Amino acid sequence: MRFITIILLIFFSAAETFCISLSADHNEPDSIIRRNLSEVTVSGSRSESLIMINAVTMRASEIEEVNTENFINVVEQLPGIMKIHEATFPLIIRGMYGSRIHVEKNGIIKTGISQTGYSLEDINPSDVSEVSLIHGSRNIIFGSGSIGGVLLINEKVDFSKKGFNARLKTSFATNNNENSYNLRLGYTGAKDLINITGRYTKASDLHYSHKEKAENSSYEYKNLSSKYVRLFPALNMTLSWDNAYYSGKRDKPLGFQNNPYDFRSFNDRYNFESSLKLKVNGTTSIFNGNVWYNTLNTDQSQDQYNAGTKKLAFREIRQSYKNSAGARADMTFNFIKNWTLQSGCDIFYDDLRQDKEYEDIIRDTRSFYKDFSGQRQNIYGLFLFSEYESQKHKIGISLRGDIGRIHKDSITSDLYKNITGGIDWDYTIRKYLISRFSVSRHFRFPIPMEAVGVFYGGRGTFVGNPDINPETSYNIEYKLSYSGRCLLMTANFWTSLFFDRINEQEIFTNKYTYINIDKARLYGFEGSLNLFCGKVRTTGKADLLITAHYAYGDDVSEKGFFSKGTYLEGIPPGRISSRLKYTIRVKGIETYASGRFSYIASYDRLPEEAVTNTWGQNARNAYPFWDAGAGIKFCTLFNGINLDFTVNNMLDRSYQPYGGYLKGMGRNFKTTLSFNF
Repeated sequence: MRFITIILLIFFSAAETFCISLSADHNEPDSIIRRNLSEVTVSGSRSESLIMINAVTMRASEIEEVNTENFINVVEQLPGIMKIHEATFPLIIRGMYGSRIHVEKNGIIKTGISQTGYSLEDINPSDVSEVSLIHGSRNIIFGSGSIGGVLLINEKVDFSKKGFNARLKTSFATNNNENSYNLRLGYTGAKDLINITGRYTKASDLHYSHKEKAENSSYEYKNLSSKYVRLFPALNMTLSWDNAYYSGKRDKPLGFQNNPYDFRSFNDRYNFESSLKLKVNGTTSIFNGNVWYNTLNTDQSQDQYNAGTKKLAFREIRQSYKNSAGARADMTFNFIKNWTLQSGCDIFYDDLRQDKEYEDIIRDTRSFYKDFSGQRQNIYGLFLFSEYESQKHKIGISLRGDIGRIHKDSITSDLYKNITGGIDWDYTIRKYLISRFSVSRHFRFPIPMEAVGVFYGGRGTFVGNPDINPETSYNIEYKLSYSGRCLLMTANFWTSLFFDRINEQEIFTNKYTYINIDKARLYGFEGSLNLFCGKVRTTGKADLLITAHYAYGDDVSEKGFFSKGTYLEGIPPGRISSRLKYTIRVKGIETYASGRFSYIASYDRLPEEAVTNTWGQNARNAYPFWDAGAGIKFCTLFNGINLDFTVNNMLDRSYQPYGGYLKGMGRNFKTTLSFNF
């Protein structure tokens, strides 16, 4: 609570000081941050007519400004998301990860292969035109796994510029000699649009601060994607087909999984996905349909070294094969004044198989034995969403029913059923002040690795528990938004109350299963403050953005939700971040300079007993972090030339981030040059 109080004091004192200095004739801003904090329309398989009350989004310009090849660095800019480390830790939202987060890319459900969740390593940032994060009861229509939030990653369709077009981007980073090349070719006609994008990125080992080398931390990315869109004006119909291929290799440095004698390498042999979407606009209705497929093959090798001799002792090779597919259809109706109604259904299929080979090098037998595990699930859902809007009120009601079947083999399976729902209420107190309240009941089916079978995870072997139950969460959120001529401000307080929360349970060393915790409580705060002044084309425009989030978790099984509980391990610390940016355009040349300061709170909420069942088990001190960036854009030359320069960890500070023995990455200079043709 002390951390939250400090954040609020900083917000309001900064707002007061800055507003006094602003003149009264400042224009309505064209700030990209303003678009972030306003309501957004989410595209993709959901109807574009529905406004997601609690959504924030990043556009293509913000994504490019992050200047990264790792997409998790992009989504970290959104409120409530915590990036752990450059070495591809999983996505964490509001202290939740894994199957408590729902991720969709062009309508394709992305889950990854790890029990800790999807790490976004296969996404090329240049393929993405917007990424949106949704909270509240609207999450319910996306089904199981939306407790922590829904992340939608989309590429929008633009028919405004006709003819052939191309974009070439290349970048270089000093910390690990990262070289990246990105080429996009496209054609836009009256009824057809074609885009083909390719990326190749290769980097050697990372370095910690003071040039200390992070052994075994190199990576390589290979991406190829295509988009085809066909318009049928006579039928008011749009057909789009998205395909993406990815392969690469990612080495994990020493101590990645809390074992200081463990090296990991992931060889992503292939990851192919395809999505076919249909949209039909009627007079009073909109139909959306989507069919998709995703297949991948990943090899994980593990080298374990002897603590005394430092020699290789054991080697394991884990091969993962995964196939997933789904379909969704929904219809949106606007035939009643002030009312919008959406109904639909979806299907999700997921099949994960793992093989394990083990080699005992200590005994020099080099004999192999094989383990095999297979997991499969099918989920069928029906959903209904209704939204009413008047001058001061906007009310959304969500309802969904699901049936999920988890298969251990061709004979044995478990069947789960669940009904969820929620309500959002958006009330306009004043034209510039909006109050938003949301109450919702979410659920999460046990994923196959939790309910049945065996999974060879990074920290050991995970054995499913057939008696595990689905977990349920009641989410309560209150958000207050202020929008003025020079100031935008939001404050969002949220609580998640869990019944039968699924948690890891250690059986013995390096072997785990899953149990249900009777009751658990998570709560937190997210806030943002954006101050701006000036005009880009005359005096220049200044933007100051301050964001903060904090999450707090307790196991309250013994006494109840409102009592003092025991610490719920694995909840990341809070963070406050501020960014100041100045932009000016003179005679077709636009330049900007920015600086960013982040402060990550200490992680010291650990249970009294030894914790070995989570990678977030080590206490960590708080630390500050400085980044900077600058860029120049020649708006009329070659249809646009961009030169961007960023420096991360500008002071080359040595720090220990949450979760694991790895140190944080040291100072990194990166230069990016792009041409539009």
